[in-house]
Amino acid sequence: MKKSRVSCESSKHLHIFLAKWHLTEQHLFMPMIHWLPKNVFRFIVIYFWVAIGKEPYWDSLKVERLRERSKVYYSYSISQTFYRSERQLSRAYKDAGFVTDFQYKYRKRWRQLFRLLPHTIIVHASRWFVITNHFSVFDFEK
Repeated sequence: MKKSRVSCESSKHLHIFLAKWHLTEQHLFMPMIHWLPKNVFRFIVIYFWVAIGKEPYWDSLKVERLRERSKVYYSYSISQTFYRSERQLSRAYKDAGFVTDFQYKYRKRWRQLFRLLPHTIIVHASRWFVITNHFSVFDFEK
């Protein structure tokens, strides 16, 4: 990725990464397939969702049979969808010459609530909230 094509010097970029934590995979609209390993088990689950009618209904696949549609969706899921960790994203952007700063919305508000709630509720609620409100800011190095 060339920085000059993306933006000018000292500009900021905001990237929101929510899809990894959604129950439904955001490209194929099938529940939980993005959490499965990229192997035959994922194909079986995709086949199941297509069989019960839970699929994106791409125009190019309207006349295809169930197995063929499932193969195409599976192939797309393993070759076109990537849910990288913060470390992997940071490394990729730093290699391209950006400075990364991972931030979470509403961190102070959650700290205030921690004192009021039992520990188990705090752990589960904070994980959910941080996961669903995650964003990253990338800057050019100076």
